[in-house]
Amino acid sequence: MKVRSFYTLLLLSTLILPGLAAYAQPLGHQYEPIGQLQQAVYHFIEDEMPSVTQGRSIESTKIDVRRIDPRLRLSKCDGPLTHQLMQNRNVGGNLTVKSSCQGSTPWSIYTSAKVQMISPILVANRQLSRGDTLSPADIRLEPRDTNSISYGFITDMDLALGMELKRPIREGEALRKSQLVEPMAVLKGDSVVIEAVAGAITVVAPGEALSNGRTGQQIKVRNTKSDRVVRAKVVSPGKVQVIL
Repeated sequence: MKVRSFYTLLLLSTLILPGLAAYAQPLGHQYEPIGQLQQAVYHFIEDEMPSVTQGRSIESTKIDVRRIDPRLRLSKCDGPLTHQLMQNRNVGGNLTVKSSCQGSTPWSIYTSAKVQMISPILVANRQLSRGDTLSPADIRLEPRDTNSISYGFITDMDLALGMELKRPIREGEALRKSQLVEPMAVLKGDSVVIEAVAGAITVVAPGEALSNGRTGQQIKVRNTKSDRVVRAKVVSPGKVQVIL
């Protein structure tokens, strides 16, 4: 009975031990600590934030590095460990970092991360209509992740106050430069001052606007003294200029 038990044990050892050996780590072999590698990627992105934000004014950032599988076995790097952003600029807050070992057993791994860039931007205080001229009661500054907003958001209230909306805006919606236009400086029928400039000489005459116009636009005006109609550039509310 003892002899049979011995041969049974020997047979089981022959079947099981090779399988165990496949999972055993080679003695003396060292692996790169995955947790430390993930932290290195985090700190690399943190250091690269000025280039990622491209000079934008950011109040705070949040970096979320995707978890690297802890079961991954990378040989302990005995040479320089480098990191590289795989795109020149931030794309929707998603980044990919290539980490490379330049040692005797080289390897590379790609890690993805999401970066939130929090900054106060202008949003609508209420439902606004096309043609509305923005006042302090219409807009407010609110912290938002600017990566989730298309390009052109506004961070300076002075750039929006007094501007006219080109389309309706929902309450809480971020304002963009492309949605705003200079308000009409002159309306059809307004009395205007016509400045006729010839070199160093300027002649002023009263006039009437024959169409609406924004600053910088050309409109038709009638000189109310001579009854002559000319094209003039709107330079400010109530003032147009003709260069002779």
